[in-house]
Amino acid sequence: MKVKGKGAFLLNKSVPFFTFFTEFHGEVYVICPRCQQDDVIKAMIKATRSIIFICPECEATWFSIDEVKFPGFLDYMTYMSSIGLSHLWDELEIISEKI
Repeated sequence: MKVKGKGAFLLNKSVPFFTFFTEFHGEVYVICPRCQQDDVIKAMIKATRSIIFICPECEATWFSIDEVKFPGFLDYMTYMSSIGLSHLWDELEIISEKI
């Protein structure tokens, strides 16, 4: 499991699961609940200007930070294909590597 400093489990009271986050120099990082190998980042789909939250490692995708859980994700490639766009990361503008 990737850890960037002090870590803790937070209970998300809206759903029965734990979200793992780490804190490093005052910044909070959310570890992907699907693969637990990378931090979830915030990005914008350039063509639609939609905001997504995506794991660079496994490409699990969510549309709200409050929805980041497992299960409950969409696969980036599947979603992009469903809206008629390429699944390449050139379609994205990274907004923040910390959420």
